[in-house]
Amino acid sequence: MMKKKVILSSVLTIALCLCLIAGSTFALFTSESTVNVAVQAARVNVVAVAERVNLWSTLGTNVPETTATFSTTDNTVRVDKMVPGDVIEFDIVVTNNSNVTVDYRTVLSVVSDTGLWSGLVITFDTLTYGLDGNNQHVTNYSELAAGVAPAVVHVRIELPEAAGNEYQEKSCTFAYRVEAIQGNAQ
Repeated sequence: MMKKKVILSSVLTIALCLCLIAGSTFALFTSESTVNVAVQAARVNVVAVAERVNLWSTLGTNVPETTATFSTTDNTVRVDKMVPGDVIEFDIVVTNNSNVTVDYRTVLSVVSDTGLWSGLVITFDTLTYGLDGNNQHVTNYSELAAGVAPAVVHVRIELPEAAGNEYQEKSCTFAYRVEAIQGNAQ
């Protein structure tokens, strides 16, 4: 029995050696190449702030009772005690903090109104709105490249000289919102 085990062990060892020898003589030609792909998405980020707030009257007199202030804390222009003939002007400075070109537009919309909105005349650069009952106005899209000087939109808000008593103690709040989309969008 011992002799059978030795013979069987010898045969298995020889078979294992032959497999190793046959396997080591078998070779393949191989090659490998890798292409790494790194993708980073763009950032679209515009910032709009009001600057250079100026208050004056079309009547040619000073406006001692009317006040106009700008808060950098909440980016709000506030006008108090506006009377017919008063005009407030300021610039909305639109900065493209994106890393791509954007198309942007300005949307003027009423937030709240107790009756003053319909009496105001509002101008963005050369586009005039107001006295038409529409509660939202939207400018066309304009292109603004990344890393260039900011775009400046001149805003003028007037309570015309002809405004009557129906506007006394009325108020309204409206928002100038700047919307931006990636520059390659339709």
